[in-house]
Amino acid sequence: MSNATAKDLFLRIKTYLSDDAIKKVVTYSFFGLLPILSGFILTPFYTRFLSQEEYGELSYFNILQGYAALIVILGIDASVSRYYFEFKRNDRVLKEMFASAFQFMLFFSFLACCAVFFIKSFLNHDIPDTIYMAIIGTTLFTVIVVTFINYHRDNQNLNKFIVYSVLLFVIMSISSLSGILFISKDAEGCIYGRLLGMLLLALGVATINYRFFFQKFSVKLFTKLMLFGLPFIPYSAIGAIYDSFDRFMIEKIFTLKDLAIYNIAFVIAFLINVVVNSLMQTYNPKIFSALNESKAEKERSVPAIIGLRKNMFIIICACVILLSLLCYPLIYIFAGESYLASVKYVPLIAFSFILRLYFTVYAAPLFYYKKSVLLSFIIGIAMLVFLVVFLLLKNNMGLFSVPAALICSRSVQIAITYLLIKKANYDFDFDTGIRHKLSFITGLVCIGLTFLYLYNT
Repeated sequence: MSNATAKDLFLRIKTYLSDDAIKKVVTYSFFGLLPILSGFILTPFYTRFLSQEEYGELSYFNILQGYAALIVILGIDASVSRYYFEFKRNDRVLKEMFASAFQFMLFFSFLACCAVFFIKSFLNHDIPDTIYMAIIGTTLFTVIVVTFINYHRDNQNLNKFIVYSVLLFVIMSISSLSGILFISKDAEGCIYGRLLGMLLLALGVATINYRFFFQKFSVKLFTKLMLFGLPFIPYSAIGAIYDSFDRFMIEKIFTLKDLAIYNIAFVIAFLINVVVNSLMQTYNPKIFSALNESKAEKERSVPAIIGLRKNMFIIICACVILLSLLCYPLIYIFAGESYLASVKYVPLIAFSFILRLYFTVYAAPLFYYKKSVLLSFIIGIAMLVFLVVFLLLKNNMGLFSVPAALICSRSVQIAITYLLIKKANYDFDFDTGIRHKLSFITGLVCIGLTFLYLYNT
């Protein structure tokens, strides 16, 4: 690249990032993802302080915390964000809405903790009841903090959004490590430490924003929130289960050590999903806008969306290949020599996130037209395919049966979604062919690297 070309590219990037709107998008995206990356950043510490079995157990606890979020939230968080814009000019109603949501989540979390004693015969007997309750409590306190992070995001209060996001990241990270160092040097210590940290943070946030808590419970507003949120609960629940189904099945069929090895590969490959989510934040508003346009307007907007789709797949395919090539040194530095067996699984898991990008792109019109029941059905079929393929392959392929089943289930998910949106005329004919070719080539590269890593390890 010549100096003139490099200088021109640098100036274009500088001009692009100097735009105030772009700055805000980048800032909100980065700090919004910061708490999510806490688990990734802490992994090197976990793998050095915990044995592989204990790290596998912690991975399982994190899966349970994802399920606990479904119980605690029940779609309320999406409803609060939805009605914020409707009530933001009426301060009294806005505070009553938040108070009603928090009071319900607190009450329902208490019921969930009580339910542990009644259903413990169906739970994992190796896990103490206090761990289940700690997971529920941690989830509740985290949701309270995240609700105010979203509130400041919607209110365009950038400074408070950054402060709350950084506090959540720091407290979650420090408390998790402190639990291992000072409470108990195992996965349970991490959970108890995280509970105490999130309790203190939630109390601090509640004290600062006490006016959002000490309001009367409004049955009318709560009913409004539930009517909006309830239809999304089946989709959110089945989607959350599907996203962690691979690791859940490993815990049930294989060992905690196998789960630890696989989870390191998943954590590395999950970086692809972070990029996918960032790209979809750009893509969804454009496709939603295009679906609402007239035929003449669509003719003008379609070329831009075609270009965006193509660029999205170029970026993701390049990231998958790059990550698959670098995963060996990444795991060696990131997790240590004892986890190098994870390298065999990274390329296939990373490739599965390309398939996830296909699904999220194809499913965007279904979200727009509020076809949550149809989306739940599609994911349910994908889970069934995963289970069948996994059970058929597990004896011959061992742990490799998990990413193989994941790829098969996501492929079926894509095929069903594509056929449905075409039949209903929900989507445009954007297919230029290049993204399919890129995905196919990337898949071949990932399979080749998998055999290479399998041979070397």
